[in-house]
Amino acid sequence: MRFFVISTFYFLFSIFSPSAWAAHIVFKDGKTKDVPVAACTDRYVQTDVAGVAVKYYFDEIATIDSLSPREFFQASGKYAPQYPRSMYLAALGFGAAGDLDQARVSLEEAAKYDTSGLPLALPGRVLADIPKTISRQYGTLLFSGLRDYEAKNVKRALVQFQEAVESNPDYFAGHYFCGSALYSSGDYAGAVASFKQAQGLEHGLDAELSFYLGQAYFAAGDNQNALRSFDQTAVLVPGHRQVYLSMGLVYMALKQPQSAVRYFIQALRIDPQNALAYYYMAECYYQSQDYEKSRENFNKAAKLFEKSGDAAMLAKVSDYLSKIIFEKN
Repeated sequence: MRFFVISTFYFLFSIFSPSAWAAHIVFKDGKTKDVPVAACTDRYVQTDVAGVAVKYYFDEIATIDSLSPREFFQASGKYAPQYPRSMYLAALGFGAAGDLDQARVSLEEAAKYDTSGLPLALPGRVLADIPKTISRQYGTLLFSGLRDYEAKNVKRALVQFQEAVESNPDYFAGHYFCGSALYSSGDYAGAVASFKQAQGLEHGLDAELSFYLGQAYFAAGDNQNALRSFDQTAVLVPGHRQVYLSMGLVYMALKQPQSAVRYFIQALRIDPQNALAYYYMAECYYQSQDYEKSRENFNKAAKLFEKSGDAAMLAKVSDYLSKIIFEKN
């Protein structure tokens, strides 16, 4: 992801490309056109004509489907799965420029349509209160850091998160984002420390912070504290979509495959399409030399990996199935 001048950040990052849908455009000169909309930003709608992209800019348009161009852009979030993320990225641009009020508006807009469990959900919830509760300097540092994080510049992001913590050590968001950046950079002990700091200061995000703290403990090789943190997450949110898979992986690391299987089964009760739960459960059965159950679960995992187009995991399944044939013979 490239950096852009702040004034154009919102426009350039708010593009999305859903499946095309038909729209009736009325231009300011009175002409009309019915087009399949392939993309929309808050500056133009785009259609494809014989494979060539054609853009119709809002300053030339009176209405689109009887809505003003701005209203159409906002409503298009109902059709475009990427719309919430575009608003999240727009919020980062506004926040990095110090416009925390507009950043909050963009986050609220993203939240209206974010029903798919996107990874932005937690950062969005963390950031949503920032313009209401803290200084402009602190908020600008966090938004700037997140923009760098989105651009894969984790070191620069971490510096800004650390500056935010120094300027306001009593607010949990800076510690939480420091933990995320430290985890991404491989400093798992540092991530643990930051997540623990955030956990002591947070307001209403106990389950998610416990989960990320557990992930950091696990990555640092502290399996027992990882399990304690994951247990806390499971108590707070019994239907958490990730925690039981993570607990199963800890028990695999502890070489307790039977315990691991119980948690993978629980993960599948919550999400029957969890291919990784089938895969790791199959590994546990393989380690226990229950080759029939191993083969059965590898085949279930393979169907889901094939559906999602995950060629790397399909290759791993294929290797295991070959080993099972060898072991059984």
